[in-house]
Amino acid sequence: MNFILIILFLIPNAYSAGVIEIWGDEYSVLSPTKKQVTVTGDRELVVYSDIGSTVSNPNYTAITDGVNNSVAYVSPIQELKVMESSRLVGTTFNNGFFDYNFWSTGTVNGATIEIIEGKAVLKTSTTADSTSHIHSLRAARFVLSNANEFCSVVRFTTSMPSTGTNERYWGLADIYDTEEIFFKYKNGAFYVGIKRAGVETLISTNSFNGIVPSMDENYHIYSIVYTAMLIRFYKDNVLLHTITTTDTSHVSTLDFQTSAHNYNSDGEDGIHYLYVKALVISRLGEIITMPKKKHINAAGTYILKLGPGVLHSIITNELGAVNTSIEVYDSTSAVNGGLFADIDTYKTTIATLNYKAPFDKGLTIVGTGLFGNITVIYE
Repeated sequence: MNFILIILFLIPNAYSAGVIEIWGDEYSVLSPTKKQVTVTGDRELVVYSDIGSTVSNPNYTAITDGVNNSVAYVSPIQELKVMESSRLVGTTFNNGFFDYNFWSTGTVNGATIEIIEGKAVLKTSTTADSTSHIHSLRAARFVLSNANEFCSVVRFTTSMPSTGTNERYWGLADIYDTEEIFFKYKNGAFYVGIKRAGVETLISTNSFNGIVPSMDENYHIYSIVYTAMLIRFYKDNVLLHTITTTDTSHVSTLDFQTSAHNYNSDGEDGIHYLYVKALVISRLGEIITMPKKKHINAAGTYILKLGPGVLHSIITNELGAVNTSIEVYDSTSAVNGGLFADIDTYKTTIATLNYKAPFDKGLTIVGTGLFGNITVIYE
């Protein structure tokens, strides 16, 4: 019988109450042996040993979170599979001003957005149907082999609209707000939701398949973990609801920006607040993936990528003639703006130009004249 010793140190109040299951490296498929422990918010030292008795798969060991069924694996060469978290989108709100290099904002009918003490304050006005919103300029590229996580620190007043409708929501969105995954507080009720092709689907707390949260006016951590197969909504690390993809995708893109909205409609003229301290998207895995190469030696327009990615480098293999150039666009064409590099191939040298530059909309290369030839390394 194998002996396995697993020690878990839990930071106080880092996790909510739940169950962690350890599955040994010897188990029965029909009747697996597992040990359980209930985890509280206090610091605990948990020791598991002597797990498993029926030999069925001698190369398998897994640590399973019994609350959301997430599994960590130990490989046949006795390595625990781990992933680092890499921030893709999101910056702090500080110094009393929005950094418009990273955020866009919008207000209608007297609504306001202010940066106060490290938070963005979205406030409606007494003019009917006022709105305010913030939106990250960059999108977080989704890689199929990894999960992405949206994390936010948000509080809202539980004020009720007086005459119409007030909706405060925050989460993931495309640039047009037609594809979204979000949390929403609407007319005194809390929801999670998705939007596809502009059609919104709200899921009330009565339909949650996880824990139903309590509502207050304090700051909480609201997070969304999403993969190609599922979407999980959390509040303070407690799983609220899981959406699983069946025969239809719930959203048509997974390359998202972050956003937060506070808007009145249906004639509502009350003042309502949404406070945002953080809106961040991270990849649960390495930030760099295996790049691709493209050799270009003739003038023309080359669309190398649709959607977000990274331009690693451009290698100038041969210099060009006078008045020739290579233009690089964060776009799917050369007419929609987004120029971020203009290389004079006559005056440059044969070298590797390292960029490590993320792009959001796409990658387009335009070569003019007898510019020589280049190799583009990108992902």
